[in-house]
Order: sequence, then structure tokens, then C-alpha cells
Amino acid sequence: MKTYEQLKKEWEETADLYSLFNGFPEVFRNETIYNKKEHYQELQGLLKEAMCTVESWNFADRKNLPGLSACLVMLAAIIPEIDEEVFDHKMNAVRYYRRTLKDVLQVYGDDLLRVKRAGEDAGMTETGYGKALEGIRASICLACEHRVLIREKYKKYL
Repeated sequence: MKTYEQLKKEWEETADLYSLFNGFPEVFRNETIYNKKEHYQELQGLLKEAMCTVESWNFADRKNLPGLSACLVMLAAIIPEIDEEVFDHKMNAVRYYRRTLKDVLQVYGDDLLRVKRAGEDAGMTETGYGKALEGIRASICLACEHRVLIREKYKKYL
């Protein structure tokens, strides 16, 4: 069971966004269930720091797409883990998710639809590109399941 302190220490030592993204859902869940939301404020600061890093990326640069995909999946996964009683924290995560998804869809929306229609091998020859697009689709599906997004509005990507 990963704790906030472990997640923060990893982030300070490695600045590895993937590790941070993978750890967030578990830590939010543990904070909600076991720690009475003690570190929610600090987790929000850590999330904000990570999102500032993501927002500084050039979204049109395909080398950033795997990171963007991981970020969207992480955000879609942590939103249901944040307790409704801490509405501001939950809404911050929702805002981060929606804003990032909007920017990603402006750049990669057409490719996302092409991959959906033709499957993983839709003329996307770059390594990992199709998988990153599938990750974005998975995050949209998860966000729709948890009513973060309106399914009817995003059904063309599902």
C-alpha cells in the first residue's frame, strides 16, 4: 500500500511522471479509506505540480503523446477515488482532466477516430503511437463511466 510520503519521496528523487501517475489512484484511495483524507491538500499540490509539467509540453509533438495518455488515464482513475465530501479537490481533478482532454483532442482527435475505425494498425507506424491513442480512448471510456464526461458527446471516440 503506497502512501503519500512514499509518492512524494519518489517524485522528489526521480521526477518520474509515469511513476507519479501510476501511484496517484492508489494513494488517493488509501487517503480516502484509511487516512481520513489527511494528505488531500498535499496531494492536490503534487497533482498541480504534475499538471503544470504536463501543460508545459508541446501537445503537437508526438513524443509527448504517451505521457499525455498516461496523464489522462491517471486523472480518469483518481476522480472516482476522491471523496465527494472534498468537492473542491474532486473538481480540480475534473478540470485538469477536461482541459487536458480538450487540448489533446484538438491535436489528435482525427487520429483517434481513425484508430477506432481501423483498429490498432490504422496506418500508425510510429512505435507506441496507436497504444497511446488507445490509452486516451480508455480514459474517455472511464471518464464516461464515472460521469465526468457526457457519454453522448464523446461516443464517437468510444
